Amino acid sequence: MIRFVSLLMSNVIESGQLLIDVALKIQDDILGTIEFKKDIPPFEIWMKQVAIRCFKEIQKTKDESALLIPEKCSSYIKNHINQKLSLTILAQNLGCSKSSLAHSFKKKYNQTISSYINIQKVKAAQYMLINSSVNLSEIAYTLAFNNPNYFMRIFKHYVGISPTAYRVNIRINSNIQ
Repeated sequence: MIRFVSLLMSNVIESGQLLIDVALKIQDDILGTIEFKKDIPPFEIWMKQVAIRCFKEIQKTKDESALLIPEKCSSYIKNHINQKLSLTILAQNLGCSKSSLAHSFKKKYNQTISSYINIQKVKAAQYMLINSSVNLSEIAYTLAFNNPNYFMRIFKHYVGISPTAYRVNIRINSNIQ
């Protein structure tokens, strides 16, 4: 199976579909799941499953690399919402300058990156408030806010009410219906 995955990725690299480092990362991820597989299906079925996963990962990577910088930035923010995010961090991870990223993002989404980050964090907080009983401090720290009070101010700024009031309103409204 390891040889099969290696051959697949070798062909991907030779055909120029992906850069070597990207293809090797996909290969490592797939080999990692193979290594720790407990229940091994029949070889033919397993080979098909692994091939499908390889092709899906390759397509996903190609789709992501076809995105423009603002879309890559948006995707990165959504996929790393539980981490500390800033213009500097985003520019480093996307391989561009802070000024070009800020300008192109504002042009595409009509808002600053910091505002977009806060909105995405508030959306994630709303989901957690609705679907869990996690306290506000834990939600704040989960979303990489250093201070729960700052999180509550940001939440109220974008939603119009405090996180606690939001949770109470959701529960009251769900009991009415």
